[in-house]
Amino acid sequence: MPWSLCLAQGYTLGAVSPAVLVPSMMILHNNGYGVKKGIPTTLIAASSFDDIIAITIFAVFLTISLNTANGGADEGGSIWIEVGLNIVQILGGFLAGMIIGYSMRVFKNCDPKKTISFKFVLTLTIAIATPFICNFGGFPEAKYVFIIFYGYQCF
Repeated sequence: MPWSLCLAQGYTLGAVSPAVLVPSMMILHNNGYGVKKGIPTTLIAASSFDDIIAITIFAVFLTISLNTANGGADEGGSIWIEVGLNIVQILGGFLAGMIIGYSMRVFKNCDPKKTISFKFVLTLTIAIATPFICNFGGFPEAKYVFIIFYGYQCF
């Protein structure tokens, strides 16, 4: 088995960790442990962020392994070119998410009662359109990072 496929499969284990952590933190939260300092909530948020990172890295290594395998799109090609292209995709998703998410702050000074439905429809449209646009544009790994930082910058 190629190393890139081994690394991709290793990150599938890392993406499962919130399934164990979230129920445990909810039990601690319901019992009142660490609630004043926000520890259970912080750990749940961190595990979700860690999950997205694991999914992104899994997709990067899976792309590398499928493109460089026998019969792949880039059979015998340089693995460093694939790594470089994936890094460019991740940085592109980061920049696009930050810019478009920051532009949503225009609605911060508006009356929430008047703009709530428009913001909902706009955010839902962006979230649904992002995977299609990224796949059609040739940047499939950018969609994960875009959604993370778009949501982070919106509010």
